[in-house]
Amino acid sequence: MNYITEVVYLIASVLFILGLKGLSHPETARRGMHMAEIGMLMAIVGTLASKHIVTWEWIIAGLVIGSAIGAAMAIFMPMTAMPERIALSHAFGALAAVLVGVNEYIEKSAHHEMTNFFNECHRF
Repeated sequence: MNYITEVVYLIASVLFILGLKGLSHPETARRGMHMAEIGMLMAIVGTLASKHIVTWEWIIAGLVIGSAIGAAMAIFMPMTAMPERIALSHAFGALAAVLVGVNEYIEKSAHHEMTNFFNECHRF
């Protein structure tokens, strides 16, 4: 990861924190949301601009599917069901975080096991 990406992530995280702080009062809630939105935009652009993306198919598929689900929820869900909608959105976010964590665990343990396997093979 280069320094520009790290600086972008640092600024994005500061904007997230300031956004959360701004959400604590009704007078500053709008400004807090704008700070958090800018922070998220910076984090997404920083990630997409990095060299770690091998293929764009999954990103585009996720964008299309997520947009379709979000649009359907926004159109067909009444305002009285807003707490349930927010809870469902948070559940999807938590599911995404769990899937990323499981993937990282599998990749790290698989790499470690393969390294041990090759080290054992070289002994013979």
